[in-house]
Amino acid sequence: MKTAAKTYTDLAYQEGEVPLNEFVQMTGKITDTDSQDAQIKEGDRFVLQTDSAKYQVFNQQGTVLYLEEEVTVYGEYYGFIKGTLIERNTEK
Repeated sequence: MKTAAKTYTDLAYQEGEVPLNEFVQMTGKITDTDSQDAQIKEGDRFVLQTDSAKYQVFNQQGTVLYLEEEVTVYGEYYGFIKGTLIERNTEK
């Protein structure tokens, strides 16, 4: 997954240049979630804030994440990101 994932600029996403079903990688901060608390579990959605944009990510992995964490997301792009592998860049 990591080797297949490509990194795109925020502008490329905004201008529709990222192909659907493309494996992508992006890094940012979790700023919001539809979870009932600060824990983000498998199946929850969250908002990933990059330098200049926000993306909706569906958490497809078992590891619990938390609001305000810096993460790198690897997943498939569908207009949103299906986050298959999500790694913490900060320790909780």
